[in-house]
Amino acid sequence: MKKLLFTIAIGLVGMTAHAQTDTFPDLPIEHKVTIDSMSKEELYNSFLVWVGRNFNSANNVIQTQNLETGTIIVKFIMSSVPATKIAGCNTHCTMEFNCKDGKYRIVYSNIHYKTDYVDLPYEKYQEYAKGGMGKGQSVRYLTRINEEITLLNNSIDLSLKTKSVAKNNDW
Repeated sequence: MKKLLFTIAIGLVGMTAHAQTDTFPDLPIEHKVTIDSMSKEELYNSFLVWVGRNFNSANNVIQTQNLETGTIIVKFIMSSVPATKIAGCNTHCTMEFNCKDGKYRIVYSNIHYKTDYVDLPYEKYQEYAKGGMGKGQSVRYLTRINEEITLLNNSIDLSLKTKSVAKNNDW
């Protein structure tokens, strides 16, 4: 009897540990940073330099830019986050950069997986990740998107904190 109860208890613990659900942030995903030592113009120009260094054609990805409001909107393809290995499958994303004196934020929105035949928004993958059709692939896809966003944020933070534009003009 003790063995049976022990086996059931171990089985329940294993099922509980395995039943954890993956959760992913809702859109829009925001990233806020304070850099007291930089003006709005320095942050704005540093972000433009970051875009120029990290995209093949900055002019093609920048949709809107306005120094007065401190806003730059970038639309791009997350090339390192394909949902499948099928050619022509891409994850599209909108990144909005806003800055003021001493701080900036980045807002990620309009993330969707797109092919010639399908256009699935991030929110649909969140539904799939909760269970049902394609749960495993959806969890992997959302994990990769959120890892990519973290990498983008880290790259932008490092670039802006080093003041590459503001202090590197005296060469």
